[in-house]
Amino acid sequence: MKRKTKTLHHKWKRFLFAIILIRALGVIPGYSHAPSLIFSTEKYPDSITIASEPDYPPYCFVDKEGNPQGFAVELFKAAAEVVGIYPTIKIGIWNRIKQDLAEGNLQALPLVGRTPEREKDFDFTMPYLSLHGAIFVRNGTTAIQSTDDLKEKEIIVM
Repeated sequence: MKRKTKTLHHKWKRFLFAIILIRALGVIPGYSHAPSLIFSTEKYPDSITIASEPDYPPYCFVDKEGNPQGFAVELFKAAAEVVGIYPTIKIGIWNRIKQDLAEGNLQALPLVGRTPEREKDFDFTMPYLSLHGAIFVRNGTTAIQSTDDLKEKEIIVM
């Protein structure tokens, strides 16, 4: 059992190294979103269960055949393949899959925005993506020039 645990520990090190290597080579630009990894290598031997949102293109979505696809999903699968870990990917809405990760029903998510609140509950890998928000207003709107101008306004967010 000790040898298997050492081998698995080595595979996870290689998995994280693969993500860092891809990032260092410039294949994956930016920072700020990263998979969250909470698992025990003894409990989950050469496999891992992750989840993906059904409609968050281009990062996570479901194709016509019902298979999870997208940049974050494909990156996770590629890194896992390098180290011989076989992911099972479930589909679910954000609130449910985040809760499943917190409860230990999933071992990772391929795309999670890093926030101080989430850092209390989850571990994050080195970031591989940076996203920046924008404020869109109707043509002709001049009263909103910054986020401070949004106070007491009704807004829509994704």
